[in-house]
Amino acid sequence: MNDGVKVRGSGGWLQMRDPWQLLGIALLALAVTACGGGTGSSPGESTNSGGSAGGASGSGAAPSGILKIEVRDPIGLPAKVARVSVQPVGGNTLYGLTDADGRVEMRVPAGQLGVYASGPEYGGGAPDVKLGDRQTLEVLIQTRPRTDRPSGGVANAFADDVSADGRTVQISLGLLSVNASNGYDTFVDRANKARIESCVPDSANDLPAVRPDCISGPVGFDAAYAEAEPAQEVHVEWTDGQGGYARSFETLLLVDQSTALATADPADRRLAAAKYLLSLTDAVAAGQKRAMLGAFAADDAASGRYSALPQKPLTLFPLENPQLTSDGRSLFAAVDSLAALEGGVGALLPAVDKALDFMGSRPSTGGRGIVVVSSGGDEGCGSASDCTELRDAVISKSRALGVHIVTIGFAGAGTAARHEPMNLLAQANWGGASLWLDDASQLPAAMADAYAFLADLKPYVRVTFRVESPTVGAFASGRTVLGKVRFEDCPWDCYEVTVPFAVKIP
Repeated sequence: MNDGVKVRGSGGWLQMRDPWQLLGIALLALAVTACGGGTGSSPGESTNSGGSAGGASGSGAAPSGILKIEVRDPIGLPAKVARVSVQPVGGNTLYGLTDADGRVEMRVPAGQLGVYASGPEYGGGAPDVKLGDRQTLEVLIQTRPRTDRPSGGVANAFADDVSADGRTVQISLGLLSVNASNGYDTFVDRANKARIESCVPDSANDLPAVRPDCISGPVGFDAAYAEAEPAQEVHVEWTDGQGGYARSFETLLLVDQSTALATADPADRRLAAAKYLLSLTDAVAAGQKRAMLGAFAADDAASGRYSALPQKPLTLFPLENPQLTSDGRSLFAAVDSLAALEGGVGALLPAVDKALDFMGSRPSTGGRGIVVVSSGGDEGCGSASDCTELRDAVISKSRALGVHIVTIGFAGAGTAARHEPMNLLAQANWGGASLWLDDASQLPAAMADAYAFLADLKPYVRVTFRVESPTVGAFASGRTVLGKVRFEDCPWDCYEVTVPFAVKIP
């Protein structure tokens, strides 16, 4: 992983707290400063524009010193025009902006300080800086992805305890907030308010054939359901990570390059998110040991949509010798090339199938995972029955190889992510998750959470529900319950998060 916050005085760099642990504190402090936190707010005295860069505090002046602050973005590059806030204990909040090199110098009161930095979709901080009178102190802040509005995900979902008449089923969902934080969960004390939305089939989308909206089963089948009477039974269980100890794993990252997803992500945020995940390789420390990159899309002659990728449906990088590497940054040029390789139609299942073949053919040094960024669209698997058959085969292959799958679903405004295959792929093994986004700006934060989940660092809340259908036998074995679960998350402000799920009945 990247180094965390560091502080340097006369004795050299000193390692501060792990930034994974700092993020919740840092984001809370950033929210406070945005509202004028502390006892007041005023601009800091920047020494970049001619101010004094040190020396004694003037006669009778309050004790002060100089902070030389360097801010790096999530992949370690200088964070230009990042907003820096310095919070003296019990004093006014001071502000500054970094220059083109990601640096700013500020004269601030001596004493205990919190130093925070934020930019577009990233943030971080050092809440425990101690500055002496007349001292010059260097602070390095390595930021991480963040999002102003959290989304959600489902992990390790299953169904059990079906009633004898097949009308009622118990569903257990591991709910997580996608907010780029793996500290104290921001909705654990509200999880008992989580609810599964009632579902009624939509006949408007049943032409030319019935498309299930609520319960997927035999061709042409669908059925409504709602919370069980007299009230929905909700059981909540807090599930923590491994207390800060990362699990070792290897990752194959798959990026959807179809026209649909490229249109929904015009700023190519998925590529910035890809660089972040690839940068988190470390052959020595626990966590992501090795990683590699793949991109997928397929041709569709009928619609005239053709993929620009050199190999279809899946291109693995480097082209001349695809392989896992402990230097994920070596793949940055390949990531950049994807900006010009957009087009074609979705090919989710064929791409994951080939990715599993690749992972299964290589020796592993630990856990193995596939992270997929996609809308869930798949015109590359054939007819509906062909796609179902391939999906089940891919799930079986994932389970046999022990490869965990984390999906990041994003479809963009005005379109609907096809959540059934993405959710079911993530449930192939215990240890997968399906994350769902409302906006492309959430992609970097989702990638941070995908990493944390594979490292077994992302906590989640297990919530158990009971739902009931008026149709006898609706929840028969082999069918899949489709729906949406709602919960409230309050990382700084409170938001209602809605997450699609799909759970197969054993």
